[in-house]
Amino acid sequence: MADESLKRKVFDKSQKDMIVLDEVTIPNNKTSIIRYLIQNFCKEVTSYQEIEELYSLFLEEHVNNKKNLELNARYIETRISDQEIVVERPKKRFRFYDYNEYDWNIFYKELGLLEWKDMDLSTEIIFKANEKLMDDYNILNKYELHNIMKRTNSYFKDINIKFGRTPHLIIGDGNRETQVKNLLFENSPIKKEDLAELYFQLYGVNKESIIANYFNIIKEYQINDIYVAKDIEINEEILNELISVVDNKSIVFLEDIQKSINIETSTITLYLNQLGFKKYDNYYISDGYSSTTELFEQEIFNEFEIIDADSIDSRIWSLSSFRSQVYKKIYSMDIIEFDNNKFITINKLKKIGLSKEIFLEFRKETILLLQDNQFWSLTNILEVADKQKIDEFGFNDIFYRSLLRGASNVYNHRISNNYLFKLKEPVSLKSFLFYLINNKKIVDIYNLMSEIKSVYDLDIEKHKIVEIIKKLGMYYDEIMEKIYFDIDYYYEEFL
Repeated sequence: MADESLKRKVFDKSQKDMIVLDEVTIPNNKTSIIRYLIQNFCKEVTSYQEIEELYSLFLEEHVNNKKNLELNARYIETRISDQEIVVERPKKRFRFYDYNEYDWNIFYKELGLLEWKDMDLSTEIIFKANEKLMDDYNILNKYELHNIMKRTNSYFKDINIKFGRTPHLIIGDGNRETQVKNLLFENSPIKKEDLAELYFQLYGVNKESIIANYFNIIKEYQINDIYVAKDIEINEEILNELISVVDNKSIVFLEDIQKSINIETSTITLYLNQLGFKKYDNYYISDGYSSTTELFEQEIFNEFEIIDADSIDSRIWSLSSFRSQVYKKIYSMDIIEFDNNKFITINKLKKIGLSKEIFLEFRKETILLLQDNQFWSLTNILEVADKQKIDEFGFNDIFYRSLLRGASNVYNHRISNNYLFKLKEPVSLKSFLFYLINNKKIVDIYNLMSEIKSVYDLDIEKHKIVEIIKKLGMYYDEIMEKIYFDIDYYYEEFL
């Protein structure tokens, strides 16, 4: 047992330059206090004025010596913008956002920015095209998406993005003037209001803003309230070159055409209209299909019983319309992922004796297991659930995880080498560790890692656990390598 005076010295030293609250200690400086307030009191949208008021109340209640802790509005604005735990909005508003809870490599893979390559647009378009992804990542509107993309730009791969005033950005070599002119040439003659509406639909920019700020460059084509471009005479040589590029294709990407023929996008569109194609964002589809949904249904989902992502043009996978179609089919079990990026159709599975009815039974049994309100890894579920009718076909864990993706109120999250599941509650490493440590209050970090491995079949590195528990406001003794649910448990054990 340590000498009482030694304990007191350790206790006093641990509190030096710290503010000790009921559950946590925080450094006695402005930035640390602001971070504490953001993490604990700004989970809803908060204004700069409100955080300043919270800061003043905090000092009054918890700090005796307020020297060097005075704030001004400029300091608040700078510090909040600097913090990696917020998402900002216009009008000096923000909210707490834990970026570490999410896998940003997966986010950008699923976001499919190549669909909007070489465009100057609003994040409104990207947000609306990825509503499920926005929900999964707790992104509430186009302004938050713009700010989050700006803060996570190190995860962008193979694409250059320039951030303008929120919510505007330029992906690749997008040019606003070219976009306006091309849209006019492709749809001339057209009323001013109709052209603004078309631009809004394609690029997400407010119509009033378009008319006021974008249309000056096409004044020469304006006759009263209508824009009229000169007719372009069809060039047989160009037409034949285009025919050779699009022949026997149902979907053609603009960049493929421009590699072969150096002409304006608006001119390409006029020619392809003659050849029976209609324009989408940066690609064209045959008039033989009423929509991209019908095209993908006929040429991919109805054509193949085994769908291999690697055999399909990666640009198609980057299209939000295609990804949305894939996810809907996974959730409805019309297709099931059986290996990484490889899918099998329900029609193929029926031929070997499997059915949606069998899969629904597996979903129902899993939901019953999850009703205990505990965390379950996929390994845990597969050890307990009755899957005999499926097991005999030798499918791996990816297949079973795919079956559960559309289960009602079932949340899952990939953590390290496995998946964690919970009913009616989003899953993250943060919530999982909180659950485990809250039940123990005090735990050796290596014992915790061993338990996570043996019980949940999860490999989580020590440094990751330490990083998360510190963000949770728990206390970690680096010498003893023990985790304490809060500082009080540490003092109770040590003093």
